[in-house]
Parts: sequence; structure tokens; C-alpha cells
Amino acid sequence: MSVFYFDVVQNGDLEIDHVGIECRNIEHAQAEAQRAAMEMAMELGASELVLKIVVADQNYRQVLWLTIMIASGEIQPLAETRH
Repeated sequence: MSVFYFDVVQNGDLEIDHVGIECRNIEHAQAEAQRAAMEMAMELGASELVLKIVVADQNYRQVLWLTIMIASGEIQPLAETRH
């Protein structure tokens, strides 16, 4: 197992992960990034959100990144078409 670090960028603010998480491999780290992003999005409950997670390996080399964007709003009904 290797340690991966998950830095978060939200609204231009960077939160650096100084602790990291042990993962089996890069695929496991990617799954952890996806899970963390969805949990953060749900906790924030924002109707609009852009969240980026940058994953670095134990040597602090960036190995992958994940960006999620949430935008929600009310759907407007389409105008009726005339035949």
C-alpha cells in the first residue's frame, strides 16, 4: 500500500492534504477521490459547485485529478408547438 494525498480546490481556495490515505494502487486512489468528491458535494448542498481534487503520490507527484461540477435549477416547460 502507498500513501496518496488528496488536495482540494473549491471556489479558488486550496486545501492541502498533509496526512494522505493509504491506497492499494492508483485505481483505488481514484475511487477514493470520487467518493470524497461526492461526499463533499452532498455535505455542501450547493445548487452550483465546482470541486477539483488533485491526487499526489507518496513523492508528492501529481498522478491524477478529478473535477466535478454541479449545476441545478428549475426546468422551464417547452412552449407548445402548433401543428
